[in-house]
Amino acid sequence: MPDPVHEQQWEVRIAYKKGWEVRMAYYDRLLRSVMELIEGAVKIMKVDGMSEAVEDLGKALLAIEDAWATLAVEKSSALVAREREPRGIEGDMHAGEYRD
Repeated sequence: MPDPVHEQQWEVRIAYKKGWEVRMAYYDRLLRSVMELIEGAVKIMKVDGMSEAVEDLGKALLAIEDAWATLAVEKSSALVAREREPRGIEGDMHAGEYRD
């Protein structure tokens, strides 16, 4: 049986080599997957009356959602900063069109 931890480490290494955009997309998918997994567990645990575990998972879900929101802000900030970088001659020509 394959070792999921080893596979995940390999995915992270590959994503790291591909650049920040790929890493951000990887983090986004990973956090969304974890949130979906927790939401599924909560639904099942509610049926079984495991209210304390449901409450703990709800707190964990909120923390992961906060991390996901932080990731989105980081990604947006990086994209905005990247858009503001000069792009050579063509970028300089277009930059003049938007100046006041």
